[in-house]
Amino acid sequence: MLKAMGKFKAYLAIEDVFIRDAIIELLEGLKVVRAIKPLYFIHKLKDISSGSLIVLIVGSGRAEENIGLITELNRQFPECVRSVLLITRNENYPEQDNNRIKFDYVVSGTDFSKIEQVFRQLKDEWTSIASSKAFKPLKTKIPGGFENDYFDSFTNIERQIIKLVCQGLTSKQIADKLCRGKSTIEKYRYNLLAKTGTKNTAGLVKFAIETGIHRIS
Repeated sequence: MLKAMGKFKAYLAIEDVFIRDAIIELLEGLKVVRAIKPLYFIHKLKDISSGSLIVLIVGSGRAEENIGLITELNRQFPECVRSVLLITRNENYPEQDNNRIKFDYVVSGTDFSKIEQVFRQLKDEWTSIASSKAFKPLKTKIPGGFENDYFDSFTNIERQIIKLVCQGLTSKQIADKLCRGKSTIEKYRYNLLAKTGTKNTAGLVKFAIETGIHRIS
């Protein structure tokens, strides 16, 4: 019933691959997160209702470049947006840094028990919000964002292929696994290079790792 009243989405900007993958696993464990996407794919809040919760999770190494967007989102949508700063580079993020106060939560990026506690608090908050607010979409655009929802433009088959490419499978092996023709898979792979702006398989794998798209259904 709650799904019909709002959504719980997470947007990530975390450099450390190990921490990013761990965060994704923690979010998936909540069983209520509707989508997990890279922060740079956020472009507008067209699908957010007054019963929704958007969680921005940012590593300290990416905080400076995203602080403007985070501040603007918090200003425009105080009821819908929460932000979490993960301190992953303590030497570059001193305790007195003024940007800390612009985040709702500040947690050590390696303290996963604390991070999980924060996520569970957010889950409880969203459950409370979603059950008490009427569905009312917000359509405000985010300044400087994408005009199209690039991330959502990947089809299920494209994401499956990316995942299998990351596992090191050849086009023939992918074709056998997905019950498709080898030429069809090769066409998909060629189109994926153009779609992701990469030049070869190595570039596609790097793109997948950096965005986490191969892990998100």
